[in-house]
Amino acid sequence: MGAAFAWTASTLCNSASSRRIGAPATLAWVMLFGLMVAVPLAAAAGAPDDLDGATLARLAVSGVGNVVGLGLVYVGVRYGRVAVVSSLGSTQGAIAALLAIAAGERPSAPALAGFVLVAAGVLMVVVDSEEEDETASRPHGRRSIALGAAAGVVFGVSIYATGSASDAVPAAWIALPARIVGVGLLLVALAAGLRPLVRPAAARLAMAGGVFEVLGFVSYAVGAREGVAVTSVVASQFAALTVVGAWVVFRERLMRRQVAGVGVLAVGVALVALGA
Repeated sequence: MGAAFAWTASTLCNSASSRRIGAPATLAWVMLFGLMVAVPLAAAAGAPDDLDGATLARLAVSGVGNVVGLGLVYVGVRYGRVAVVSSLGSTQGAIAALLAIAAGERPSAPALAGFVLVAAGVLMVVVDSEEEDETASRPHGRRSIALGAAAGVVFGVSIYATGSASDAVPAAWIALPARIVGVGLLLVALAAGLRPLVRPAAARLAMAGGVFEVLGFVSYAVGAREGVAVTSVVASQFAALTVVGAWVVFRERLMRRQVAGVGVLAVGVALVALGA
């Protein structure tokens, strides 16, 4: 739940920032400011006792996947509604849960039933939204859906790798890989003559989003030590929270099916928590 609330705040901040300063500048500031937060947290937690090659590989997948996924989301919200793009991105929880089950985790029957309801709730939030048809006023609605779906797959693999590595390193270290990858790409862009950064005064929302991203990862890492599948699905509730947040912040209209989907999501998460 901590991850869900933190990622909701991050999604809303970064969606607004992406529309204001663009996706590249938003991603650059999210990673740069996130690294400034993550490094002191990791230093305070101390170095991992045993960092082997397999754990490093998982951390690398986690970092690259997070950066790519965020980039897809930030571009997607420039074309379509925040609620739809973020809901598709939140399928990461179901994907990570399936990977965890395939790897040997055995959730209880209530938890499995909850997984199904969470997936159904996400679909109800996204599917059959007449406003997402391509129109003169919204010519790229399908593009935003495709970007959101791609982000869900990438995020799913990323957070499964994150959860798998959570036992081997302190929770504060889990947020580091993506920030290192992101800032590394920023330095390459700067060396190539590109200027993705904007002045700090225009990037305050992205900075706040970077802080919430780190807090979400740390919270997720702590939960994943008890079970990747359950933690991933509960964290995916940020889709429902973001739908409500987008209605408040961006005045995006909630359709009846979306409202019902939010309710189904809540019931699904309750079942997952009950069966945890």
